[in-house]
Parts: sequence; C-alpha cells; structure tokens
Amino acid sequence: MSVIFCFGDSNTWGCRPVVDRTKPPKRYGPGGRWPDVMANALGPGFTVVSDGLNGRTTIFDDPIEGMDKNGRRALVRRSNRTARSTWS
Repeated sequence: MSVIFCFGDSNTWGCRPVVDRTKPPKRYGPGGRWPDVMANALGPGFTVVSDGLNGRTTIFDDPIEGMDKNGRRALVRRSNRTARSTWS
C-alpha cells in the first residue's frame, strides 16, 4: 500500500472561501477537503495522511503566533516522531 502525506496550509486544512473576516474561517467537512477527494479518487491501494493548518507558512515563524505556524519546523518534528516510531 502506498502512503501519500499532504502537508500544507489552509487549503489542505479545508478552509472554505472567507466571506466575513470578522468570523472564524469555516472548514469543509470530511470528504470535501482536497486530500480526501484525492484519496477517494485513488482508491483502496492508497492511504492519504493529511496535516493542514490555517496560516502555516513555508519556512518563516509567524510574527504574532511564533514558530507554531512554521511549516519547516513542524515537518522536521513530525518526521523525527515518525522515524522514532518506525524504527523503535
């Protein structure tokens, strides 16, 4: 079985188009987010793992929320956890 890891920002998270910026963003339900649509299209021979976060950046710390939105840091932390659990 092949595994596809979708790591991204609000698009991967499933953010709906923002209509009113005074309200929190709404999210597409399970099955409506693009990683879920891709998983359904690929079929049972694939597992799609999705890690999306609103406001995630590629390599920069967020000026307000700090390093929690830095994609590079999060990906390194996640890969280290995966490597430890895989090889333990």
